[in-house]
Amino acid sequence: MVIRGFPGTAAGAGLAVPSGPVPQAPSNVTSITKDAGATVSFLPPASGTVTSYTVTPYVSGVAQSPTTVAAGSATSITGSNSSVYLQIPVTGLTNSTAYTFTVKATGSFGTSPESAQSGANTPLSGLVFGDDFNGTAGGPVDPEWWIYNNRCGYLAQSEVEGYMASHCVLDGSGNLKLTGEHVSVTVPRYPSDPLFPGNITQPWTSGACQSNTRTYAPTTGNTMTFEVSQQVCPGIGGGMWPGLFWLEGQDFLTQWKTDPNQTGWDSTGKAEIDVAEWNPSIVFTPDDYLNNSWDSSSPYTANVNTSTDFSAALHTYQCLWKPGVSITFKRDGTQTGTSAAHVPASGAQFFLLIYLQIISGAASSPQNCLIDYVRIYDQNLG
Repeated sequence: MVIRGFPGTAAGAGLAVPSGPVPQAPSNVTSITKDAGATVSFLPPASGTVTSYTVTPYVSGVAQSPTTVAAGSATSITGSNSSVYLQIPVTGLTNSTAYTFTVKATGSFGTSPESAQSGANTPLSGLVFGDDFNGTAGGPVDPEWWIYNNRCGYLAQSEVEGYMASHCVLDGSGNLKLTGEHVSVTVPRYPSDPLFPGNITQPWTSGACQSNTRTYAPTTGNTMTFEVSQQVCPGIGGGMWPGLFWLEGQDFLTQWKTDPNQTGWDSTGKAEIDVAEWNPSIVFTPDDYLNNSWDSSSPYTANVNTSTDFSAALHTYQCLWKPGVSITFKRDGTQTGTSAAHVPASGAQFFLLIYLQIISGAASSPQNCLIDYVRIYDQNLG
């Protein structure tokens, strides 16, 4: 029998195999964790057609069962650098175990190398959001955080800083570091400023972020615990005003990214809880976080520590919110205040704010605030 070849091929050689570029490896891989799971974020490859992505968890350097999803099934989130990140949920993780993650991309012509590993994060029981801020120094912060860049501080409150992304970074030692530095910066005024549009030169540069577009509220009947482990800067009270952990109502979700001006208060959309803040106009110590701007007139019991230097080490601060019922504050596990008045109601949803405001800037040397982790729990605590 004679075998006839196809045009352009030798007899019997068959069809040529098509070829094309293999996708590049994804980059900027980060994660947040939750109860028995995680959401892994990454930048997709800059070139090559992708049909699927594979996320591989690692425990102490040992690969675990991977998760593969079609490229079109990955959700997206826009980061503060305007880049669009893809996100893939991972389930079946073991609580109280630290995980890192890699991502690889598969296309019609092959699979990319694995990405660099993310920083470690740990899922925990009852957790709906957790970030341990692990990663290389100056490495990517998860896009669940919107880092303020080129934004003016609140002039109506006599702030003297401009916020820059370079002052809100991972420090490589498991912390998010906010730095207040006596270096001038020119930034746009915010829209509610009567002199807007226009720029202003501020004598200080600082760092701030919020929980991007995400808001949080507990399941009906549950209590939501907002927890932060942080170390305030040593210049606290001398012009440094760390609003290190605020909860702000959903009405201001996008406004705060560009304009900190806010008016009014209600129990849902404009609710506010200042979990850990320093207010130099009131005789409070740096660790007092009884939410003076939220409920300064209501009665509550207080346990204010006046002898501890809270800039010397990390301390844990918690706010336990049961909508319409109560708010309880704890420091290092000890209850410091509780109130049943002006409690944000069901229907309220909070986004998180972490920032270092500067009022007068009495200190001349750079001031650093460290945030070791942020966690949010949704639990039935009775």
